[in-house]
Amino acid sequence: MAVGDKLTMALAHTLNLDGTPDTGYYIQGARKILADKYEYIMHGKLYKISEEGSGKAVKAYVFKL
Repeated sequence: MAVGDKLTMALAHTLNLDGTPDTGYYIQGARKILADKYEYIMHGKLYKISEEGSGKAVKAYVFKL
């Protein structure tokens, strides 16, 4: 990333757009999911979030599963 670039990050319990729990199975293209809106997704367990300074910087720590 470069200075001035924008980053959007979503933390979600499910990839289903209606908020229903995931079944644990992913079938590509079967239906629209939250991941379709992003270039990169990661699955893991979030264990810490911290803000720095004025709150414009956030660190999210994830155990990648």
